[in-house]
Amino acid sequence: MPALLIAFVIVAGIQPGLVKAQSNLENRLNRLKLYNHCRPMELVVESPSAFAVGRGITEELLRWAAESRLRAARLYTDSSADAGNTILYVRGDLLWPEVSKCVVELSVDYLKIARDPESGEETARPLWSKEFRQHIECHKTVRKEIPKMVDKFVVEYLRVNEKDCPR
Repeated sequence: MPALLIAFVIVAGIQPGLVKAQSNLENRLNRLKLYNHCRPMELVVESPSAFAVGRGITEELLRWAAESRLRAARLYTDSSADAGNTILYVRGDLLWPEVSKCVVELSVDYLKIARDPESGEETARPLWSKEFRQHIECHKTVRKEIPKMVDKFVVEYLRVNEKDCPR
C-alpha cells in the first residue's frame, strides 16, 4: 500500500509538468507558424467555378468578406514588400449542387513563402488552415462564414504577434 501511495504521488506531481510542457510546445509551434512581427499580409482569393459564380459566390464576395476583416485588424496590404512573404489565401466553391441548396466549401490558409537555399526555389507553405463544408444556402453562408474564419485566424495571429502589434 505505501508503494502504491508513493507511485500515485509521483504520477500526480509529473502530470502538471506534462501539461505545462505540452502547452509550451503548442505555444512554440503557434509562434513558428504565425509569428511575423505583426506585419500585414497580402490577400489572394481564388476564383470560384462558373457554377458557384452563377449561384452568388463570386471572387468579389470572397475578397470583401476577408479583406474587411483584415483591414479592421490593420493586417491588410496589397504590397508584397510590406507583407514580409506572407499571404492569406481564401477559396470558396460549391460541390454537388442541387436545386435549392448546395454544399459550400470554404477555406482560409495562412501561407509563408520560403526559399530553399540549395535550389533557390521559392514555395508557399500553408502554416494555418481553417475549412468549412456544409450543405445549405450558398451565398448567405459565404457572407457569414468567411468573416468568422478570418476572425479566428486574426485572433490567433494577433495573440502570437501581440508584442509587436501597435496598441
